[in-house]
Amino acid sequence: LGEGSFAKVKEGLHTITGQKVAIKVIDKKKAKEDAYVSKNMRREGKLLQMIIHPNIIQLYELMETENSYYLVTELCEGGDLMDYICARKYLSEAVTRKFIRQIISAVDYLHRIGILHRDLKIENLLLDKNLNIKLIDFGLSNYTKSELCITQCGSPAYAGNLIFVKF
Repeated sequence: LGEGSFAKVKEGLHTITGQKVAIKVIDKKKAKEDAYVSKNMRREGKLLQMIIHPNIIQLYELMETENSYYLVTELCEGGDLMDYICARKYLSEAVTRKFIRQIISAVDYLHRIGILHRDLKIENLLLDKNLNIKLIDFGLSNYTKSELCITQCGSPAYAGNLIFVKF
């Protein structure tokens, strides 16, 4: 389904529910090459365990072996939002309003429970089979009890020394 620097996402079958699932497989050997990734590899799973929201990817299971770390989540059969927009050239006001409301609802929920996503972009917005937004990729996310998150993340060219404010 997809591939990043340290992980691959594959389609699988959840034997307990009989549903198709997405399985994010993080290569622990590759992750060790990057100190940040190695240190925070399990953070995404821990945060996803705290989250239950209709517009955020649902975590079903976590598994770990000597070489890999697995996150089993719901499968978003509607694809990603960018492909959806490109295929249609434009979105109606009603559809745009629906998507914006779902994105705001998801981000508001995260902030209320103290989670900052820190990687909001169109590539991290998928669609389920009913064309509802699902926010994904919590690899750079952080949990904070304060109003500010002062840890740096992302490319220095983009993030610089910004302080990320929780709204």
